[in-house]
Amino acid sequence: MFRTLLKSKIHRVAVTQCELHYEGSCA
Repeated sequence: MFRTLLKSKIHRVAVTQCELHYEGSCA
């Protein structure tokens, strides 16, 4: 249970960073 929560948290952070990087590349 805890590991799944941790994984989803890390995944969310990774996705957010990816989106920020993608927007920065486009801008």
